[in-house]
Amino acid sequence: MTAQTGARSGSRPPVAFCPHCGRSLNHQAFVQEYWTGQSRVFHLWCRACRFTADVVPTERMLGHEPAH
Repeated sequence: MTAQTGARSGSRPPVAFCPHCGRSLNHQAFVQEYWTGQSRVFHLWCRACRFTADVVPTERMLGHEPAH
């Protein structure tokens, strides 16, 4: 996996699989880290399905479910 992580994070990108097709983001994929304010953002490109996305890791997510 190609990744450029800054000194601020000091860790590997938390994105290891394509969110679209599920394939591993190996050395042929592209993952670039950047920041917007206090958020880490990972721009990725999957060679397998040619999907591009911006992924923002979260600490906590609040969601809802429709009534059953």
